[in-house]
Amino acid sequence: MVTVQDFVEAGMSREDAEDLAAKIDLYMELPSPTERWNNISRHLLRSDFPFAVHKALFDRAYAGWDQKLGPPPAWIPSEQEIRSTHVHELMAAHGCRSYEEMHAWSTRNRHEFWNEMVERLGIVFDTPPTTVVDPKTSVEAPDWFPGARLNIAKSCFSAAEEEIAIVFQPEGGELGRVTYGQLDALSNRVAAGLVENGIFPGEAVAIYMPMT
Repeated sequence: MVTVQDFVEAGMSREDAEDLAAKIDLYMELPSPTERWNNISRHLLRSDFPFAVHKALFDRAYAGWDQKLGPPPAWIPSEQEIRSTHVHELMAAHGCRSYEEMHAWSTRNRHEFWNEMVERLGIVFDTPPTTVVDPKTSVEAPDWFPGARLNIAKSCFSAAEEEIAIVFQPEGGELGRVTYGQLDALSNRVAAGLVENGIFPGEAVAIYMPMT
């Protein structure tokens, strides 16, 4: 049981805590844990609520979850969100009725599948590959896209500079946004710093930092 006082101690205002507590029971009566959490996360929780509140309600919604099913899902896509994905479009294009059928098709038609992926994901090659996979290599050690050269940054920054690339929230802070133009400038600063320190293509660089 999560009380109003629990919400307040987690950092919510009493007004928000009382409003949230009054609406929780309606969704907690749903029979499926995934239904409970999906409705709570979509209709009640807000991005400005403390993470501790999200976590407490997640744990309550999934109380008694069968761990044999794996970890409980924190995000459950809507039908509209599913239909907007590359996977759904690909399934429809090739007449696949399930993910398993799509996976089976992709393994039978590796060249066609990966050609489509390159096009759908907007991968930009400096030097195009001679083929998708070298037919002389084995299944255990395939040579994918032989002869190709690319700078992955060219594929990452194909959107307009003013469009949003990242939405983030520092612990205890407000939501922040980084545009593609800002992110491109930041990545160029890192690249310039590597060159300034004598690092050139072909050399290995290790990054040692906390996950943030």
